[in-house]
Amino acid sequence: MHPSRRHHFLNVARSMNNYVIASSHHYYQRQYYRSMQDRVNYLTMHRRPALADVGLSGLFAYGLNYIGMPPSVVNFGYRVGYFFDVNS
Repeated sequence: MHPSRRHHFLNVARSMNNYVIASSHHYYQRQYYRSMQDRVNYLTMHRRPALADVGLSGLFAYGLNYIGMPPSVVNFGYRVGYFFDVNS
């Protein structure tokens, strides 16, 4: 085989390996962050949600869960907070 053609095939093989590695990496990342479809262009999605970002629904649910309320009360608190988030 001619050396220039051999380098071409090596470059193609290297590119295919890089593609497989990148696609498997993104596949496993997608399992944990299903709602974040494209995290490459939106760098703010890399950080974890802070308590200030969750709105009233998350604050109500977090607070009720923190003081030990049953899940039905936590769910109701989340729905009340969500009502205020949507209608404010």
